[in-house]
Amino acid sequence: MPPMTRQQTISPDIILDPLFASLGSHLQTAYLYGSYVQGFYQPGESDINVLVVADETADFHAARQAVQTVWTQEGIAAAFQHPPTLVRQSAFTRHLNLNPALDHHLVSQGQHLAGTPLPAPHATPDPADMLAQDI
Repeated sequence: MPPMTRQQTISPDIILDPLFASLGSHLQTAYLYGSYVQGFYQPGESDINVLVVADETADFHAARQAVQTVWTQEGIAAAFQHPPTLVRQSAFTRHLNLNPALDHHLVSQGQHLAGTPLPAPHATPDPADMLAQDI
């Protein structure tokens, strides 16, 4: 079966709604980012990047179960290529402190899906730091 089209792939009915429902009030923020949002997604070649941040008490097992339930449906895994990234708020905060380019990318080029949007980055990262992310 060929990969799903862009319009079929990111649907709240497919993967995001079950994930968000399983997290409930523990969901802090969620973003869609990368080629899909930037307009150069290539079905069958590109992946679909979803980042979900939860609070410290979220039940990751339930969230993973919710994703797994839909992940096994035909075409879903092929379209996404990897499941949504699910992290706790403390780990995400540490990562953003070490990687300001991600913060800048999410806010300036990502699509906020749920929860509280990230504040605007304090400063634009050094261009060399931005390039270092691709190495």
